[in-house]
Amino acid sequence: MHRRAHGAGDAPRNALPRNRKGATQGTLHDITMTVAGPGAFHPVIPVTRNMYVYGYSLRRSSRRRNRPAGRAHEDRRCTRERRQAPPALLHTWRAQLRDRCTAERTAAFDSHVINFPERSEYPMLNRRTVLKSTGAAALGTAAVPHLHHASRKSRQERPTDYLVVGSGPAGTVLASRLSENPHISVTLLEAGAENTNEVGRIQGAFFKVWGTEQDWTYTTINQPGLGGRSISQPRGKVIGGSAAINVGAWLRGVPQDYDSWQRAGAARLSGTGAVETFKRLEHTSRAAASPLRGGQGPIQLAQLELATPLSTTLADAFTEAGFGPRGDVDAESPYVIDRFETIFPDHRRRTPADAMLSPDIRRRPNLTVISGAHVTQVMFSGNRAVGVEFLQNKTTQLIKAGRGVVLAAGAYNTPQLLMLSGIGPTQHLRSLGIPTLVNAPGVGANLQDHLGVPLRALGHTATTGSIPMAARDEWIAQWMRDRTGPANYFQENNVGFIKTTRHTPWPDFELLPSYNPDFGTDGQYFAHVPDKGQRAGYTLTVVQLHPRSRGRLQLTSPDPTAKPTIDLGYLTDPRDLKEFITGLRTAHRMLQTRTLAPYSEFVFPEADADDDTYRTLIQQNGHTMYHPVGTARMGHLSDPHVVVDPDFRVRGTSNLFVADASIFPHLISGHTMAPSMYVGEIAAQLIRTNH
Repeated sequence: MHRRAHGAGDAPRNALPRNRKGATQGTLHDITMTVAGPGAFHPVIPVTRNMYVYGYSLRRSSRRRNRPAGRAHEDRRCTRERRQAPPALLHTWRAQLRDRCTAERTAAFDSHVINFPERSEYPMLNRRTVLKSTGAAALGTAAVPHLHHASRKSRQERPTDYLVVGSGPAGTVLASRLSENPHISVTLLEAGAENTNEVGRIQGAFFKVWGTEQDWTYTTINQPGLGGRSISQPRGKVIGGSAAINVGAWLRGVPQDYDSWQRAGAARLSGTGAVETFKRLEHTSRAAASPLRGGQGPIQLAQLELATPLSTTLADAFTEAGFGPRGDVDAESPYVIDRFETIFPDHRRRTPADAMLSPDIRRRPNLTVISGAHVTQVMFSGNRAVGVEFLQNKTTQLIKAGRGVVLAAGAYNTPQLLMLSGIGPTQHLRSLGIPTLVNAPGVGANLQDHLGVPLRALGHTATTGSIPMAARDEWIAQWMRDRTGPANYFQENNVGFIKTTRHTPWPDFELLPSYNPDFGTDGQYFAHVPDKGQRAGYTLTVVQLHPRSRGRLQLTSPDPTAKPTIDLGYLTDPRDLKEFITGLRTAHRMLQTRTLAPYSEFVFPEADADDDTYRTLIQQNGHTMYHPVGTARMGHLSDPHVVVDPDFRVRGTSNLFVADASIFPHLISGHTMAPSMYVGEIAAQLIRTNH
C-alpha cells in the first residue's frame, strides 16, 4: 500500500504534521516511498519516522491536506526544489518534479518517491543500509536518520500534562512532587524494567548487577591521561536509575558548592536552599545532633556497619595525621572522618524511587509510570516540545505532553536525547544527518567526573582485620535467607575530606579508607611477599574533588539505540595532575601514623617516592568514582555554551526542561545522588508554581 510523504524543505525530522489551522495533527500514519532510478529496489517499506533523503524532508502525511500556500511562496519553493534535485537521479525525475511544481503552484508539495528494501529483510535499518539499498551511497550529502520498527502508534487519547524521562534520583522526585497536585497529570518513562533483582539491593554485592540488563554498560574511549585505558561507566537502566546499582552514598557536599553554582548562573540553586532541601528529604538518626540534618523525610539513611575493628583503626589514623576529628561530614564541617550514611536501611537498598514512588504514590490517578520505554527523541511543534517518541516491545510509540517534557535521564542519556532531537552542535549533528532545531554547542560538553587513585599498604605477618569483598555465593545466599552475614558490609565504610590549599572555599580531596588490601588487577603489588594473602592490609583511595579537566559526549550514530562516544578527558588539564600528586603526598601521612604501623610493613608508593612514581601511579591506577555531570550546563544564556537557563528550560525551546546531574555547572565536594535530588526538588517546585 502506497501513501504519500509530505515534503517540507528542511523542517526538523521530529516536527509533527500540521492541519489546516496550523495545529499539530494528532493522528499519525505510516508512509511509504518508492524511487525510480538506477540501482533502486522496488519493494516498499512503511516508514514511521520523519526522514531526510537527498536534502528533502519526507514527513508523515495527515488525513487532511495541508493548507495551500500563496503563489509567490510556492514559486520560490518549486524553484528551490528544482535547483536542489540531486544530479544522480534521472533527468526524467527532475522534469517530473518541475512539471508537478508548475502544475500545483497553489497546492502544498505532496510527495516524491524513494525506494526502500522490504521490512522483513531489514528489520532495523541504519543510514548506511538505506543509502546502499537506494543506490545513492555515492551522493554523500544524503541525510537519512535511522529507521526502527515499522509499527507506530499514539500512546494515549488525551495528552498528559508533563512527561518525565528517566527514573533516577532527580526523575523520581519530579514525578512524585508534580503529581502531588491532583490537577497535574504526570507520566514517568523509564527505559529499564522494574527493580526486581534482589542482588542489587545487597550492600556488599550490588556490583554483581553491572553488565546485566539493569546497566547501560557504557565505556569511555581510551583516555590518554590514564595510560590509554578505556574506563567502564556502569549506569542504571532500571526503575531507580543509577541509585539502584551504585554504592548509595549520601554525601551532600558543602553549601559553598551550591553557592558557586549560583554564581555560575544557576540562580535558583544556593547553599542555603540545598541544606533546607536535604533536611526535607532526609530521614536520619543524626538529625537530633545537628540542625543541618533532617529526621522526617522520605529518604531513609543508615550509617555503614562496622565489619572489623580495622575500620576504627583507619578512622583513628585520619585524626592522628592531623586531618580532623570524628564527626558528620554532612553537618557543620566536612573536615572530619565519618562512617558515612547510605540508602541501605535494615540491610536492604531503598532507592529514591522506592521512597518517592511508593505503592501508595503510584496509586495516584494522575501519575502513570511506564517501564521498558526507551525514549528516542523529543517531538516538537515549531520549537515547542509536545511529546516524545519511545521504543517499547519493539514498537515505536508517541506520547503527547500538554504542558512540557522534563528530561532527567542523566549526564549521558540526556545530552544524547537532546542531540537526537536536533538540539546540539550543528556541525556534529549535520555530520550524522540530523537536522538542527537549536544550535547548542554546549550539549555534551563540560563533561566531568571524580577520579580516584589508591595508596596501598600490607601489614605484618599474622595481622588480621581484612575481609575480602568477594560477594561469594554463600554470602549472598545467607543474605537472601535472613539479611545477615558478610554480604551486608562495604569495605570503604569511612570517609573524610581534606584541604591541601588555603585558596579554596571547599575540600579539594576526599579520602576513602578500605579495610582490605589491593594487590592490583594482576596481583602485581606486593608480589615479592609470599604470604601476602594471609596478611591484613588496607587501601586509601584519594579522590580529586574539583578537577579542571573537561570531556565531551557525542553521538556515534543517529540510531538512538547506539551507545554515545564518551570522552571524560581525565587529566587533560596539566594542573590536575600536579594537584593530584600533592593530594596523594598529603594523604600519605595516614600511612605513616603509629596507629597504622602494624598494617603498614609494606606501602606503595613509599613515603619518599618522587613525582614520576606518583605520576605513573595515577596513570596506571586512576579509576572513575562514577560521578559524571555537566553535559547540559545551567547558567546565563548570554554564554553560548550554556544549555539550560536558571528556570531549567532548554535554550531555544519552550516546554522542554532538564533537571538532573547534566545541568551541574561543576562537580561538588561529595557524591551526586543527593544533589541530583536537590535539583529535582527545585525544578518540581518551579514547574508547579508556573503551572
